[in-house]
Amino acid sequence: MLLIVITWYVGGMYHVPAFLLLAAAEILVFILMFLTALYLKAKVGVQFPKSLEEIRKNEQKGSSLCLVNKGSIPASRVWVQMRYNYDRERRKKKLLYKGYVGKKEKQEFSYFIEAPHCGIIKTEIRKVEIADYFGLFRKKKKENLSQEIAVFPPERYMKICFAEQTWDDGERSAQGAAVPFSHSQNDHYQIREYVQGDQKRRIHWNLSARTETLLVKEYPPESGKWEELFVDLEKPQSDSEQKKDAFYELLYACLLGLFRAADGVCVKWYEETGKVCRVQIMGEADVREVLLQLFRTKGEWIKGTQTEADKESGGFCLNRDLGLYHKGKLAVQFTEEQFERELEQEIWIA
Repeated sequence: MLLIVITWYVGGMYHVPAFLLLAAAEILVFILMFLTALYLKAKVGVQFPKSLEEIRKNEQKGSSLCLVNKGSIPASRVWVQMRYNYDRERRKKKLLYKGYVGKKEKQEFSYFIEAPHCGIIKTEIRKVEIADYFGLFRKKKKENLSQEIAVFPPERYMKICFAEQTWDDGERSAQGAAVPFSHSQNDHYQIREYVQGDQKRRIHWNLSARTETLLVKEYPPESGKWEELFVDLEKPQSDSEQKKDAFYELLYACLLGLFRAADGVCVKWYEETGKVCRVQIMGEADVREVLLQLFRTKGEWIKGTQTEADKESGGFCLNRDLGLYHKGKLAVQFTEEQFERELEQEIWIA
């Protein structure tokens, strides 16, 4: 605006027609850019491709955001202001993205956020700014968009070994080693060598290590082995962010470890209202779904003490004090400082 005034003043004062024409052109451009900013504000928007994104803790992976331009001209100056925080955090962090989107296009880009803890991060978009090509006008556009980002633990497996396995001299592997089997009604299986296409969860890891041959368990139809895990959500006396992370990582590793040794895992926990939740684990996607439900659990998880019926069921129990129990007896007590190293050790169940 100041440039227009100076140009017009010089042209009028010194009677220079060229300056007067230049001032008129500047006024025209000024009006055109104002109308352009208004037009782009009406035609340019932003959206999340997914309502839920999944990433790993401390993973350098971006989440997706789309700029949408329904207009007939490109938008070269778009600012998206985002805020994000964990459910348990009050303070929200800000993130600013500057982008470009062509005419009648949908431009997808990735934005990166810090994910140092397991849980759910809520991302919000409340304002978008669009400017004309010269940056003379910036028009603000209110938005009300949100996205959840589920931050899962790194993929680790808990090495759970059962000591009650017996040996049958009649069954032997290809190298002549005796093959263990359980006398449990639901644990009948045969051992054979691994072939391409076999599921990894059916590999008999302990026996394969001893025989130096990759062996798999082959169950008769409808006689698979199932394990049970009770998740005790009662709040411990000390409950730091580090301990919460350790709990989620141990739960993830425990479910994957049990699922590797069985055809399925039944997970059970009590909600704050006392309602019993049960989920059958038939794949890694089910494991993530269990953690996602626990991430969404509100309150301080007051309820959740393991009952006598749970202890007599013969299953496992993991509590928020990082203790893993089997049949009511402590199998291993993890620590929040050393649990990653402790996960590397085998856990023998008597």
